[in-house]
Amino acid sequence: HAVNAALKRVVPVRQSLALVDAPAGALAASATDLVTFGRMLAGAPPTLVDPDDLDLMRAPVRHAEPFGMADGWGLGLALYERDGAVWVGHDGTADGTSCHLRINPDDGTVVALTTNGSSGFALWRDLVPELAEAGLPVADYDGFRALRRRIPPPPECAGRFRNGDTEYKVRPADCEELELTVDGEPFADLSLFDGLVFAMRDSDTGDTSQTGRFLRDPQRGSIEWIQIGGRLARRQVPEMV
Repeated sequence: HAVNAALKRVVPVRQSLALVDAPAGALAASATDLVTFGRMLAGAPPTLVDPDDLDLMRAPVRHAEPFGMADGWGLGLALYERDGAVWVGHDGTADGTSCHLRINPDDGTVVALTTNGSSGFALWRDLVPELAEAGLPVADYDGFRALRRRIPPPPECAGRFRNGDTEYKVRPADCEELELTVDGEPFADLSLFDGLVFAMRDSDTGDTSQTGRFLRDPQRGSIEWIQIGGRLARRQVPEMV
């Protein structure tokens, strides 16, 4: 279901998973199934993966920075830090669904949540502190800890950016916010902070749990990339005719 909390509307939606994306999201599983899967990734039976390979999956890959999503990337698992402990797992979203998996390799604790609404990610964010209060300090990524002082958007943030076939277009909404469209469809309103980090307000749901950033070219100093959902999109320069 697509949920718009601001308008209090819930609309059924169909899954639209392309065949090429099947390895990333075509497995039908319950939260209980995810817990079983998570225990295996923590090293419990059944032993389907070699222990050395499990260590690689849970170790951070150098220079792979999933800004806005996690504290690090392993080979197949995201890394989340809390109070000196490193948990691994994944946050997955699709059309009107989401799933969230956390694994503590040190003690084998596994937490899983599956939802049938686009509001599932916000539900997970609300659930994590409640689990901590109940004595289960599950690690999660908090992109808002990188937000400091609100700033006016620099004019050079505007433009077109591309990642593969996906086009991101940024334009001023007013003197304080930017408007982001993805492939021509409204996606989010952006509020900028120090370091060109931005908070996002989803155009459809009003959700404000996501963050992203603009990145400058280290040599020229110009804004050349936008990073959303861990993905980098590069500025497109109009072709000379």
